[in-house]
Amino acid sequence: MRLKDVYRQNAKKNGVTVKDEMQRSIDEAWNDPQNNGIIRAYQNRVPCRGATPTSDELLCYLAGIVGGKYA
Repeated sequence: MRLKDVYRQNAKKNGVTVKDEMQRSIDEAWNDPQNNGIIRAYQNRVPCRGATPTSDELLCYLAGIVGGKYA
């Protein structure tokens, strides 16, 4: 079975998508009351339109790091 099929089965079974779970995790990380100054500084480097980045915004930022766009 392909990984893509596993994701689809899991989403159908649990009523969520991978993208939904990613966004939930991002929101939790950005709103964690125990974030210290270092963590907040790294989070502030992620360009986003709102208070927290969308999963697409975060993935684009991370792809830019890997690709050398962001140093």
